[in-house]
Amino acid sequence: SINYDSELINRLKSLKHRKKSQAKFLEANATESQSTIQELRQHLSSTQGLVNYLRIKDKIYGIYLDRDTSIWFQKEDQQHNISKGIRRYQNSLQTEAKLDPGTLQQYLGASRLLYDALISPFAFRLKQKKQLVVIPDQQLDQIPFEAFLTQDISQVELNFRSLPYLLHQVEIRYSPAWKVFTLNQQRAQENFQDQSIGFWTTPELKNQNGLEIIEQSIQGSFQGKYTVFASDKGGKALFSRHHQNFNILHFLLHARSDKINRYDNYLEFGSSPSDLLYGFELYAEKIRAKLIILSSCESAAGVFQTGEGTFSLTRSFLNAGASQVLSAQYIIPQANTAQVLQFFYQALGTGQQASTALHRAKLKYIQEVAKDRHAFPRFWAGLVLYS
Repeated sequence: SINYDSELINRLKSLKHRKKSQAKFLEANATESQSTIQELRQHLSSTQGLVNYLRIKDKIYGIYLDRDTSIWFQKEDQQHNISKGIRRYQNSLQTEAKLDPGTLQQYLGASRLLYDALISPFAFRLKQKKQLVVIPDQQLDQIPFEAFLTQDISQVELNFRSLPYLLHQVEIRYSPAWKVFTLNQQRAQENFQDQSIGFWTTPELKNQNGLEIIEQSIQGSFQGKYTVFASDKGGKALFSRHHQNFNILHFLLHARSDKINRYDNYLEFGSSPSDLLYGFELYAEKIRAKLIILSSCESAAGVFQTGEGTFSLTRSFLNAGASQVLSAQYIIPQANTAQVLQFFYQALGTGQQASTALHRAKLKYIQEVAKDRHAFPRFWAGLVLYS
C-alpha cells in the first residue's frame, strides 16, 4: 500500500526503466507526472475504484486508484501460481466441462487464488465502492472477475445461488486502457430508456438460442422501438445502410475470434463470404450506437498484447466509436445467456446505466433461474461490459 502519489510515480518510473521495451504504455499514461494520477481521479466518481494490471514475464503489477487512495502491488506468478489458477479457472467455466466434483474443486480453488492475488490488496476499499473498473492485461482479459470467491468454501457447503461471489460486493465493468476509460467515462453514465434498437440475426438463429425471450423483453421494455434484421444474404449490406439509425445494436450472429491473427475476427451476417464483417472493417463504419451487444461466443477474445489489451471484436467496436460493448469472454450457453439478457433489458428499460443493468441482471438470474446448477458462474459470468 502506498500513501503518496509521488512514491507511486517513482515506483512506476523504476519499472519503466527496467522494462522499458515491454511497458511503453506506462510512459504515456502514468510515469510522466503526478498530474496523470490526478487527472484519472477527476474521471472517477466517489463510488468508483479503478485497477490496472500489467503482466511482465513472471510478475503481475497492479495499480488501484480511487479519489482518496493510490495502491501499488505486485505478485510473483510462480510463487502465487497465478497462471495455473487462470487456466484452472477458465477450464472450470468451459461449456465442455461437466459439473463433476473435479470441475467444482478446480473452480473453488482457482477463484479463491485469483481473488487473493488480484483483489485482496485493495479489497478493503471496495467496501465503500459501488463499482470497480478493471483494466486487465493478457490472460486476465479472458476471465470474469465477478465470479471470484471472496471466502473459502468447501464442496459440502456448495450452493451456487448463495456463494460469496465478488459480484455480490461490487459492480464490475472492464476497459482496455486508461485512455479509453477517460474518453468513455461520461458516456458510460448515460441511460438507455426509450432508445431505439437494431437487432441483427440470421434465419438459422432466429428460431433458436432464446431469441423469442430476448425479443419479448425488448418489446416489453422499449415498447416496439426496435427493428429485427434476419437475412441469409446481404446482411452485411443491410448493416452498413441501417446501423446509424439506432442507439443500441444487438448481434445474435455466429462470429470468429482468432487468438493468433488479430485481423481474422469477424461477424457472419449471412452464409456468403461477402457477408463476413471483419473487425478492421468496422473502423470505416463510424459506429453511432452508444451500446453494442454481441451475443456471440468469444466475442471478447482475441490476440492480446502487453499494454494494448486484446484485439477482439469488442475492441474493434470501441475503436469504431461505440462507447460500451457487452460481449462474451468465452463460449457461452445461449439459452442461459438469453435469460440474463432478458433481465438486462428489463433493467435497461427503466433507465439504469448499462453496467448497473448487467449487474442487477446477473444477481436476478442467480436467484431466479429454474435449475440450481444453472446458477453456477459458467452460465452467467462470461457476458461482461467493456467501455
